[in-house]
Parts: sequence; C-alpha cells; structure tokens
Amino acid sequence: MRLTGANAVGLVSGYDVVVDGADNFATRYAVADACALTGRPHVWGSILRFDGQVSVWWPPHGPCYRCVFPAPPPAGSVASCAEAGVLGSLCAAVGSIQATEAIKVLSGVGRPLTGRLLIHDALEGTWSTVPVARNPVCRLCGPEATITAPRDESAACETGGPRHTAEQLAQVLASDPGVVLVDVREPAEWAGGIIPGALLHPVGRIEELAVDRDARVVLYCAAGGRSAAGAQRLRAAGFTDVTDLEGGISAWPGELADQPG
Repeated sequence: MRLTGANAVGLVSGYDVVVDGADNFATRYAVADACALTGRPHVWGSILRFDGQVSVWWPPHGPCYRCVFPAPPPAGSVASCAEAGVLGSLCAAVGSIQATEAIKVLSGVGRPLTGRLLIHDALEGTWSTVPVARNPVCRLCGPEATITAPRDESAACETGGPRHTAEQLAQVLASDPGVVLVDVREPAEWAGGIIPGALLHPVGRIEELAVDRDARVVLYCAAGGRSAAGAQRLRAAGFTDVTDLEGGISAWPGELADQPG
C-alpha cells in the first residue's frame, strides 16, 4: 500500500511512533502532516550522497517538520537519490540513529532529538547538531494552523511539459543539426561522460543560458528531474521550444563523449 495524503492519518493512527525513511517529498510531507495531526512522534531521517540528517518532530515538545521545512522545494531543484546517488553505508548509519531515537521515545529514556537536527558528513566523518525551534506561525502545528488534513504535495513535486525518450532524442539529434543540447548536471558529474555535442550548463544557472530564445533546446540531467525543472524555468524565461530527456543520461543508449577540457 502506498502512503498518500488520503490514507496517512488512518495508517499513522494505529502506531505509537513513526520512523520515516521516505525517499520523495510528497510522501515525507504526507507523513509529517499525519504525525503532527495525530500527535505521533515522527522519527525522521534523510540521506543524499554522503550526507545524512535525523530529527524527531514532535509538537508541542518541539517543532514539526513543516516548522523547519514549510513546503517542498521546487520540482527538480534538488537531485533525487537516483540522480545524485547515496553511499550505501550511510543508510545503515542514519537508520541506526533512527532506531535508537525510536527506542528512546518509546521507553522514555534519554534525550530524544526533539528540537535538534543531527547532521552527519560521511566524507569528513563528523556528526553535529543544529537547534531548531517551533515556528509560531506554522500552518501545521501553530496556534492558527490552516492545515487540518495531510496535504497532497505530489503536484508541487512533479514537473510537466514535452519530453523526449532516448530513442526520440537520438532521432532529433540526427535530423536537426541546429538543436541545442544542454547537460544541466553539476560539474563533478560531467567527468563520467556527456552526450556528444552537449553544452555544459548547470541547472542552477539555467536562465543564463546564452542561446537564442527561439532556438530548439533539449536539456538532460542524470535521471530527468532537474532537466524537467530547468525546462520549465526556460519556458518561463521566454524560451519558445524547450524539451528534455526523460530518464536522463542514464537512459541514453549511445556512446558518451569525454568532458571538454
């Protein structure tokens, strides 16, 4: 069964504590809303690449998830685990902390990570904590809260617009020498190879793309999330013919070229 805003309260209500390892924002917010609305402690963990975070969201003892993260980031602005990757051992490190926090909450021993955000940098081998406080105007747990049922944030986390499959893009590149192909990944990702002929331009600066606004532009990233968001931003900036590669470079069946020197 997939947890959604529609069934989250019913599922969460049957348990004393919720341990959350969701890998997408729509599910995270559905869980967070349901926990705050039912008063269940929310043992949350998040990982990406070499970094991890853990906290216990539990109003009124401390902030809820929306106190610190009021809304999902714009679709595609944050690389997914599939795009950026995750160090496998980090899952065990963060998961073990979550398990310990759940035991502390259930048994009433120790000091749970309520009101604190635990941050792990696996590359540096460091653990640090940052204090986090309740937001007095939080829409979920504040005195004048407006969220009375879990919000369906899936629409905010999805991208729309025309897309090419890898096979369609190969045909486009073969038939139209004027197409502008843009790799919107980060520089560190380019070393693994690029689709031949691509310009290298990170999505964070996509509005600065120095091509004619009437040019035929195709974006790609690692798995399709950032390129879809970048395409939306270019359209909003006045570009008239923008598409992106569904599935990203991971779906590309052809040869890759070396990063230009």
